[in-house]
Amino acid sequence: MSLMFMPSDKVKRFFSLLSRSPRLSEGVFFAIFIGTFFSSMAIAENAMEEVTINAHQQTEQTALGLSTIELTDDELLSKQGGTLGDTLANELGVHNASYGPGVGLPVLRGLSGVRVRLSEDGIGAWDASAISPDHATAIEPALAKSIRVLKGPATVLHGNNAVGGTVEVINGRIAESLDNQLLSSVFELRKELHNDHRRDTAIAKLKTEMGKWVFQVDGFTRSAEDMSIPALAIEEQAIEKVFGISNSDNTFGTVLNTDSDTDSGSLALSYVDDDFFIGGSSTIINSEYGIPPGAHTEPADSPGHSHSHPVGDNIVIQSRVRIDLEQERHLFKFGHKISNPSLKDFRLTIGNIKYQHLEFEQDPVTKKFINGTRF
Repeated sequence: MSLMFMPSDKVKRFFSLLSRSPRLSEGVFFAIFIGTFFSSMAIAENAMEEVTINAHQQTEQTALGLSTIELTDDELLSKQGGTLGDTLANELGVHNASYGPGVGLPVLRGLSGVRVRLSEDGIGAWDASAISPDHATAIEPALAKSIRVLKGPATVLHGNNAVGGTVEVINGRIAESLDNQLLSSVFELRKELHNDHRRDTAIAKLKTEMGKWVFQVDGFTRSAEDMSIPALAIEEQAIEKVFGISNSDNTFGTVLNTDSDTDSGSLALSYVDDDFFIGGSSTIINSEYGIPPGAHTEPADSPGHSHSHPVGDNIVIQSRVRIDLEQERHLFKFGHKISNPSLKDFRLTIGNIKYQHLEFEQDPVTKKFINGTRF
């Protein structure tokens, strides 16, 4: 730039000098190159890089200490197991309390049973899973649209006993919005060959929209074989050494009475408008499963009640306990959007749940648990 202010004779003399001295000309051009290089670096350093950040808006519940784990779409499909506990077993802070392929309950931060609330579409499980860990829950992950695990102080909003957390299953049977699809369907066949057991699952879902009416029917069936193990089911020497008894119902390579069969079906009808929706659903689930020998314990077992029957002095025969549960869930939902800054929408959920739980030792029914809930 400084050459522009030189007189013309001095410019000619300068270029004449460069032509006579090659080394001088090389040095001048090198100095110009270095100056240009460092000036471009300075411009690049001063340039601000554009950074895009995507985040979820914090809610009031997050401020209260609510941490959330949510499984949806492909992630839920890949992690889906035969039980609710099996589905969530690999999540942070969640463990599976398993009594074979038919029973698996989530354990949150070491708490389970009545300390963890299980719900489906906002309605509690209302089964016998909170009474004893070897009782399966009637809430199934097979047809779930999403599963959320809520932990933290704000979980008491879901019940005063949910100090461990809340597991919320959303099935979406009652439509709250329109997909603008005349017909959609899902058919799935699974054959799982685990190291310890085999399980077959068939799932079907059909959904149709006719104007503002939405009709959905879905169902599934699942069966699992006895668990396989590379050893004896019961360590006889240890049992005899500690308790002085031996077990005559021991097996090698298989844990007997751990098979299970589960089926479920549901119907749902909804009407969806621009600012409100209304609908109802009916679901029935049947599950029959076995408990591993010697694993069935509950308050009624002691004193005076046991599923182990002595034969002779040192031999004990373990009764094979099987459980047959059936639950009917009838739900009604209504929602209305409100154009008010302090009140976004109004929701009403009414449920009618009937639960029956039978326990068998060999053939006779030894226990019957019935629970009917309306709210």
